[in-house]
Amino acid sequence: MHDTDILQTQLCIDGIPSVLWGNPSDQLYLAVHGNLSHKQDEVILLLAEQAAGVGHQVLSFDLPGHGERAGDGFCSVRQSVDDLRTILAYAKQRYRVINLFACSMGAYF
Repeated sequence: MHDTDILQTQLCIDGIPSVLWGNPSDQLYLAVHGNLSHKQDEVILLLAEQAAGVGHQVLSFDLPGHGERAGDGFCSVRQSVDDLRTILAYAKQRYRVINLFACSMGAYF
């Protein structure tokens, strides 16, 4: 990953390690990473750079068994979908427009 000037706010949403990228906005990209990846992977950083350039924020999080949750066990479909629902509920309370960006396994969920 390379250095970036994008504001990164570390969050824990119902026990799920997350990062909110960019300056405050009412428009969000919810980013779901792929297999063997994490919430601050290069592809998420590239998305955050582009989104911040047009006044949007990005919210990314670690799926089970990935990133800060690497020791939490297996990444099951059920747990991953539950986590995505939790993150989406958080976003719906705070943003007027929510877009989805997902890679690989994240797109499956």
